[in-house]
Amino acid sequence: MDIRIKIECKLVIYILVLFSFNLNAAMPDVSELRQGWLLYKLDKFSQAAQIWQQNSFIFLNKKRNQQQLRMAALAQILATFSYEKNDDKLAYQAWATGQTYLLESNISWQEFSKQIKRTYEEELNSLNQASVQMKTGLSALEKLNQESTLLMFELEDVLSISDYQGPKPGLAIDHSQKKELPSFNQLPQRSYIPRPSIISDTEDKVLKNDYVENATSRGVRHSVEFEQQKISKEAEVDEKIQVTLLDQPVQFHELKITNAVQHIEGTQSVEIKNNKVPNKMTGYRGIETLNSIINLHDRNTAHKAWQYFKHNTDNKTGFVFDTHQYSYSSMWSIGSYIGALISVQRLGVISKIEFDVRATKLLSSLNAMPLYNDELPNRQYGTTTLSLIDTDNQVSSNGSGWTTVGTGRLLIWLKIMEQWYPAYKATIKHFINRLNFIRALQNEELTGSYYDGSEETLFIEGRFGYEQYAAMGYKLWGESVDNSLNYDTIIFKKRYQIDVPVDSRSGSHLVSDPFLLASMELSLINSDFQLFTQNIYEVQKLHSVEINKHVAQTEMNLNQFPWFVYHSIFDEFGFWQVTGNDGAPYSQLSGFSTHGIFMFDAVFSDNYSQSMMDDVKELQSDDFGFYSGKTYLGQIIKELSAHSNGVILQSLLYKHLNKPFLDIDNILKINSLSN
Repeated sequence: MDIRIKIECKLVIYILVLFSFNLNAAMPDVSELRQGWLLYKLDKFSQAAQIWQQNSFIFLNKKRNQQQLRMAALAQILATFSYEKNDDKLAYQAWATGQTYLLESNISWQEFSKQIKRTYEEELNSLNQASVQMKTGLSALEKLNQESTLLMFELEDVLSISDYQGPKPGLAIDHSQKKELPSFNQLPQRSYIPRPSIISDTEDKVLKNDYVENATSRGVRHSVEFEQQKISKEAEVDEKIQVTLLDQPVQFHELKITNAVQHIEGTQSVEIKNNKVPNKMTGYRGIETLNSIINLHDRNTAHKAWQYFKHNTDNKTGFVFDTHQYSYSSMWSIGSYIGALISVQRLGVISKIEFDVRATKLLSSLNAMPLYNDELPNRQYGTTTLSLIDTDNQVSSNGSGWTTVGTGRLLIWLKIMEQWYPAYKATIKHFINRLNFIRALQNEELTGSYYDGSEETLFIEGRFGYEQYAAMGYKLWGESVDNSLNYDTIIFKKRYQIDVPVDSRSGSHLVSDPFLLASMELSLINSDFQLFTQNIYEVQKLHSVEINKHVAQTEMNLNQFPWFVYHSIFDEFGFWQVTGNDGAPYSQLSGFSTHGIFMFDAVFSDNYSQSMMDDVKELQSDDFGFYSGKTYLGQIIKELSAHSNGVILQSLLYKHLNKPFLDIDNILKINSLSN
């Protein structure tokens, strides 16, 4: 008999006993324990214990019934295993808490473990005669999450949970007065920005001392899986990079950004007539209102979102922090910052004077910063120094590779800036001429680079949505990327009678971001992409009706482990998943994103999108822009990022202009004539 089927048959009975449910009852989702198990197998025992204890509290926050009490108890018992492996006295506390939850659910651990062991052994003895029962077992599994059930079997098989009688006496280490959050390197997935190891999310206000600069690793946007080998290496580089504008030098010492804001307060004006935007209108909103006056509410909203960039832009380099008070910068976030900067100038939040000061510094730094292998921007930079950063978040003379997806977003916004602000054309073109796309666009498709300190790996980067969106950035500058613009890897999944396009490759996450960004920035990519975008929106609306909650599935930065998740419409685990950059599920973080709501209302502007806007009122921080979002359990995700606030600002601009920012047909025609 196939070993997987044996495992499934054993596991069905094990879980039925464990939770005392019949086959028709809703089974508990133990997949939420997976992240702790991954950490445990990496010998990260302290971190695993803390994750499991967080799971325990989350279970009880949902509902304090028998099922949730026993799930919470199981999580505490697993935490006990981890603390004991680490010789940590906290094992006693976790064990006692788990026993308390079991007793409250009307069973003792002694009775519970005996019942588990007896049933498990009986099933092992009868497996050879289980051919008839197999169909029943597999039928039951159809009601379960197979990944969840297999995880539970692995826990029992490796840890022998049913034989465990509690932690041994004499554990020595006392961490009861310390708080340690998990920190370990992730496989690259979406965002390649390191995160703080300690973040306070218990205060109503976001304060600077909530964030420290002791970093842990993050992944990258939509990289294919490959083995990440961690090499400890520190290299010295000259951090005293002189930032100068290469074609038109400007003296900055007379007018600092902070002073410029004070100087021009009260004198802002909307400067739309002086900068033509494309006439082609292929978006979803109503009639064109190019010269309309932005309403007071939207201007106040834009002012609020702009506060993130006021507090998170380095005055020397002009680069912006990817997340609040965290001094690393990626090209994806620099692209978001350019979008924010253009938006607030066009909406009258800042003057042309401040715009020019900020734009000049930023473009100067893009032209001065070192490139990875003299080819493309590094995966991340030190915001204050423009230093290359390696995979261990250290200054490096070599860097860590490039991301064609992040650079693609930057290229789109540089093209918008070039079209709307011709005075910067030469400076932007100088930066483009620095770049070498030969390896990054080999075979006319996006190819990422990952350098771990000893070896470089090239890989096909991007998945459906992000791949096509980022590829347009290169095409706008005359590069050929046809193999990243096709839909050869797309299949369709039926949901609510809607054909939902999904990527058949592993590691894909179908989220709204690239489709809505393309709608605002590019007048969409082609008719197929427009249809895909419409279907992606409609399926979320119907899901909202089913669950009676607002749905806006996007990527999201977090102020706690795992630091970043995809709220996916579909991924390899199914519909409506929340997955971290480590590939683990985080269903407790199901909810909606702030910038997703703004994008929906800007692009579609229907009753559904307008009804969601009420949800963003409570998602404003006092001084630093908008928070990432909110879970369905009511928890506000108090992370602040350049991506989220930048997208909010460009959504307000799109809503105001009622047309895409670029006429890509005209640009591509000009490119073809110049070639």
